[in-house]
Amino acid sequence: SMHHMAHVFSVVAMHSELFAAHKNRFIRHIVNSLNRLGLPPTCPIENRMLSLKLTELILDWTESFTQLEGETPKKSRKKRVAKSAVPSAKRQKIDTNSSV
Repeated sequence: SMHHMAHVFSVVAMHSELFAAHKNRFIRHIVNSLNRLGLPPTCPIENRMLSLKLTELILDWTESFTQLEGETPKKSRKKRVAKSAVPSAKRQKIDTNSSV
């Protein structure tokens, strides 16, 4: 049931360092459950907050994995969101040309 799933995921979110070694087993289930957990309009605010914590946890686990692999240095979430929210220069150029 939804209540049991929320409880299990809250334990994972609260003790993420214990589950980090087995993150590959959890990420798939967490992602598939996010819509059912925090999206319905009748869900409690605690479930919505939990879905945000789980999303942050997945991002943290992904960042720590990329650091271990040596691909990219750790970036703050605010910088990542800010860059993705701003359209690229190429898109801006296309938009200005199409309006003429």
